[in-house]
Amino acid sequence: MKPVKLVRFFARLEPYAVHEENAVLLDEVSELLYTTTCYACTLLSDMQKNGWLHWTPKTGRNQRSILKKLYSEADIRRQIAIDFISQKQFEEALEVLQDNQ
Repeated sequence: MKPVKLVRFFARLEPYAVHEENAVLLDEVSELLYTTTCYACTLLSDMQKNGWLHWTPKTGRNQRSILKKLYSEADIRRQIAIDFISQKQFEEALEVLQDNQ
């Protein structure tokens, strides 16, 4: 998934604090992401692969998983924009920064 789209999903995890372990139900997370629980798992895995958060899923009904955001949305947007700028992809960098020059 493109980082621009993934960071939009990450932004929806705003209720969870950065650098704190949050006990969450997958149903709650999927509601925040406006998606199914299966796709929420995929998105959380992608975010974890990018190093944006740690997610430790628990199996079973009503088991709370651990979600720990490592960075704020602004930090992630800034880093993605820097990566795009280093590749001379200025339009993509502006899109990530929401057209904030």
